[in-house]
Amino acid sequence: MALSEAVVSTPYSAIVKHTDVEVLPVPDDETSSKHVYHADVIETIRGKKRNNIRYVMYVHHDEEAIVDDTPVIITLCEDHEAHYWPGSGSEFEANSTLTEVAKASAANIAKDQVQFSHCP
Repeated sequence: MALSEAVVSTPYSAIVKHTDVEVLPVPDDETSSKHVYHADVIETIRGKKRNNIRYVMYVHHDEEAIVDDTPVIITLCEDHEAHYWPGSGSEFEANSTLTEVAKASAANIAKDQVQFSHCP
């Protein structure tokens, strides 16, 4: 299942409610934009527990930045305490079935994992 793979392949997973997004230019790249998403963390599934999170997503310059406040499960990569979007297949509906799948997947992962295939 895609959700299980995403949880196992990234160091951070949580149920979040997005609150804001900033759209920033990418220096020396007219074809891309940097979207910085802000979200309240409802429940941490994997990784450091926190009340809110900020993460970066690089997109095509004309891609719309949408803030939907419906709770979702996200999986993120980390780079020196900063979080970033690993790509498609990193956001899932936060229904009870998928939440249980995510939690079960996280429960079976070695705590000392250092290789994450979705995170270059």
